[in-house]
Amino acid sequence: MSTVIEVEGETFQVDTREQPGGQRCVDFRWLTGPADGTYGFTVSGLPLDRIEEEAARFVRAFFAEDGIGPADFPDFVAGRA
Repeated sequence: MSTVIEVEGETFQVDTREQPGGQRCVDFRWLTGPADGTYGFTVSGLPLDRIEEEAARFVRAFFAEDGIGPADFPDFVAGRA
């Protein structure tokens, strides 16, 4: 399954796939994120009804004062107002 979602003013492409052994894996590609849309993250075993919640948690953590955003991507500006 592939879908596009918007959370916290940011856009993600979300793809689900099955790992060897049958566990579901969810790949989040941050389309409006740093590195020209190639940045993202993967979560294993995530229930499908928590996809938007997980993406929002990631965005908040990324932009937190002690998050990776300010340290590694100082010129990147959040899409949300």
